[in-house]
Amino acid sequence: MSAKGFKGIIERINSVFSSETNSPIITNSKDYKKVIIEGLSSLLKPLGYKRKGNVYTFLINDLTYYISIQSSQTSTAQRLKVTVNIEMSSAKLAAFRDERMPLNAHRNYHERIGLYSDEKKDKWWQINNIQEAITASGQINDLLLNKVLPELDLFKSTDDLIAFWEKGNCRGITEFQRKYYLQLLST
Repeated sequence: MSAKGFKGIIERINSVFSSETNSPIITNSKDYKKVIIEGLSSLLKPLGYKRKGNVYTFLINDLTYYISIQSSQTSTAQRLKVTVNIEMSSAKLAAFRDERMPLNAHRNYHERIGLYSDEKKDKWWQINNIQEAITASGQINDLLLNKVLPELDLFKSTDDLIAFWEKGNCRGITEFQRKYYLQLLST
């Protein structure tokens, strides 16, 4: 990924040296998160995703895709620990929702980005400086571009989710949930 997406942050970082003291202003985890967000925005916004806070959404037919940044509770002011969640929600299944449940419980497909990697395991990036943030952003965007988005592109409607579940597949939901969703949608 080019530095263009990070232009504002990079310019700020380059100007952190005071001409009088020649000492750097310490960057922090908020700056690192901005780098991740800038990278995601440069990839997802041209594809039609809308950003609200740490969540990017895309609506296609009766499905909504969610790509969200999750910071660990172990992040500090100087260190950011972050992952990305990939989720999907069906408008057809929304009719069966219990509104007392939190919104994220209404997602019918959920996976962490690390499970799309070759290692197929949860992945958290630990970021201690701007260069690590830029590297993490590039790795996240690479996984999104080459693994996540092509898979999401297979799901254009709830009917595609149904076909996925009928084959015994489930991403981030339990076998019970898979069968329950199929039962609800068959009525």
